[in-house]
Amino acid sequence: MKTEQRIQLLHPQGKHAPSINVDTYHLFEKAIIESLKQHQPLAFYDLVDHIKTYFKNHKIKFDGAIDWFGISVKNHLEATGVVEIFTEKGKKLNRLKNENSL
Repeated sequence: MKTEQRIQLLHPQGKHAPSINVDTYHLFEKAIIESLKQHQPLAFYDLVDHIKTYFKNHKIKFDGAIDWFGISVKNHLEATGVVEIFTEKGKKLNRLKNENSL
């Protein structure tokens, strides 16, 4: 019996984070990074809409909870320094951290 590979996600505030299938992680990681490269900064729910659009455009069928996986992987990317959250006009927004230096 083949065991699926999993990745232990991190939370930016050190809270408990889930472990998820590695393939699912890479799918959401790519969708989030590509979405933020094209449309940053984004509020979380706008980011989820872009993830859904990314999946549709790439003909990716995903039966799980896109919102849940989106926030979990986005939090991991924030904890590892890829994504940062900032507040502008009272709204929490997400952007790629390395894009600030451009």
